[in-house]
Amino acid sequence: VVAFCLSTLGVQAQQADPVQITLIHNSPDAAASTVNVYVADPTGAVVDSIKSFNYQDAISYNTIPVPTTGIELTAYITAANATAQDTANAVLRQRLTVEGGKAYVVVASGVTGNTTGPNLGMNTGLELLATEVSSMGPGAGQAGLLIHHGSPDAPAVDALVYSNGQPL
Repeated sequence: VVAFCLSTLGVQAQQADPVQITLIHNSPDAAASTVNVYVADPTGAVVDSIKSFNYQDAISYNTIPVPTTGIELTAYITAANATAQDTANAVLRQRLTVEGGKAYVVVASGVTGNTTGPNLGMNTGLELLATEVSSMGPGAGQAGLLIHHGSPDAPAVDALVYSNGQPL
């Protein structure tokens, strides 16, 4: 979601550190099955976009330089036929803050509006969930794991990790 043109933001290379972003489309809502994602800088100017982003797709941006002090971006999710000028009709408008030198997983989750889940009657409004993850990766002999419960109409679940038949 946060791939953007740094020349538009006026960020100098010596003032920036790379950031890694992975965006995952996890909204099963039929109204959001294929969307466009527009990203605006702090002035409100649309600086980048992802067109025709489909449910269950994932995109990684490896090294986006941003200030180490962070920058606030606004992500707009619109219908697939919308243009960058149509952000006023976005199904989601949400601010995200990212910092240079960090890695994030951003998941589009839930369903549009105040839709209720078919099984539990839960309000599961569409949102972007950003999680900072280690950009260094696990150490030797270790594995990294990030679990996201992305079913908007299912109850809470337990996630257990076992080693040699024993829970950790």
